Amino acid sequence: MNSGSGFEYELYHTVIIVISSVIAYIFYSLMASRIFAKAGVKPWQAWVPFLVTWRLLQLGGKPGWFLLIGLIPIVGQIIYLIQRWIAQYRIGLGLEKSGVFVILAILLEPVWFLVLAIDGSTWSPKHTSLVPESARS
Repeated sequence: MNSGSGFEYELYHTVIIVISSVIAYIFYSLMASRIFAKAGVKPWQAWVPFLVTWRLLQLGGKPGWFLLIGLIPIVGQIIYLIQRWIAQYRIGLGLEKSGVFVILAILLEPVWFLVLAIDGSTWSPKHTSLVPESARS
């Protein structure tokens, strides 16, 4: 048995994880930038880690600092997820989707992002967005 095979196996998996992470980052950033553009938010903010989530929460009428609550184990993470889903529900409504569209955000979030990014919907929110003027296009 070759003593290097364990290292090669770990290296292979590390490379796969890194490549998958980069692809996911590019996908989410691209889709979020298109959603931001529809909502009048500067699209470049979708490419900044953490800021993208902060702005999505604000776009959905939730304070961006709910992101920080997610750092608290278990209870904070549950609170954060609920607030994120509420924000995604409101973003969906603001982009002319029905209320049940939030089920995609909960179960198949990449599909939720993709549909909102590429469809022909326009931004007409029924809630107050908390995105500051300085972050708007």
